[in-house]
Amino acid sequence: MNVAPSPPVPIGVDDLDAATMPLPLARVLLRFVEESPEVCRRHQFYTLLQSQLVSLLPHTVAVCGAYDRRRRDLVFDVFNSVVLPPWLQLGRPDSPLLSRLLNAWLDGRGEPLSLPLGERTALPDEAAALREAGVERLLVHGVSRPERMHEVSGFYVLGGPLPSSDVDETRLLRLVLHPLHAAYLRTLDAEREVGMVPRDRLPAAAPLRQPRQARITPREAQILAWVREGKSNQEIGEALGISALTVKNHIQKILRKLGASNRAHAVAMAMQLRLLDDGRGGL
Repeated sequence: MNVAPSPPVPIGVDDLDAATMPLPLARVLLRFVEESPEVCRRHQFYTLLQSQLVSLLPHTVAVCGAYDRRRRDLVFDVFNSVVLPPWLQLGRPDSPLLSRLLNAWLDGRGEPLSLPLGERTALPDEAAALREAGVERLLVHGVSRPERMHEVSGFYVLGGPLPSSDVDETRLLRLVLHPLHAAYLRTLDAEREVGMVPRDRLPAAAPLRQPRQARITPREAQILAWVREGKSNQEIGEALGISALTVKNHIQKILRKLGASNRAHAVAMAMQLRLLDDGRGGL
C-alpha cells in the first residue's frame, strides 16, 4: 500500500454534537470518548472495541491499521469475534480486499464509507465469505492529511450486520475515528516499549508463548469461544447441554487461570496467547 504517516487530529467532547442524536446513543458515545484515553494495552483496546464501540457500531470484524515507519507501509491487526477464512488475509497489507477498500476510501476523498455486501461486488469470493460469517456491511474510515490524502497514518474497517435503525453509522464512525486511532497508537507504542509488538510488526520481537498457568481444558476453550461470540451463560449452557451455573463456574476458572478481570479481558488474552486457534485450549 505504501502510504505515508500523518499526525492524528484530536477530537473533544464539544465536537460530538451529541444533542442531535438519541440520548442513550449520546451517552455511549460520550463514554467512549472519555474512556479511550485510558487505553494503552491490547486487552484494553479489545475491550474498548467490544464494549462501547460495538454498542455504537455493531461489528464482529475489526481491522485496525497504522503506518509503520520501519516498513514504510500500513500494518494491520485483526480483532474479530468471529472466525473468518485465513485466505482473506485481513491482517496483511497486501490483502486484495483491504487494498480495494483503501482505494475506495481515497476515491471518496476520505469520507467514511458504509458498504453493503451484496451479490454484485468487485470481489465476490471475499464478500461471500464475509456474508457466510454474518457480515452484511463494512464500515471504512481512515486518518490522513486533508491536503495529502495518500499520506495515510491509520485505516479502520468494521464489519457487521446492517443497522437495525436509521442511525447514521458513517456520522458515528467519523466521530469515533480519532479517539479510536489515538487509543490504537498508544497500544502499539506501549507494546514496543515492553517488547510485546506482534511478530508481523517487528520481526525481532519474541513470539508470545502460553504460560504454564494459562493452560485451559478443551471444554473451557469451547466455552471461551462462545463467550467470544457474545453468548450469555444461559445460551452457552443450552448449546453445550449443561446448566448456566456450570458455565459460570467454568468461566470463573478461566478468569483465574488467565489472570483476567472480566470476560472480554479473558477473550483478549486468549486470542493473544492463541488459545482458541485450534479450539483445543492450546493443548
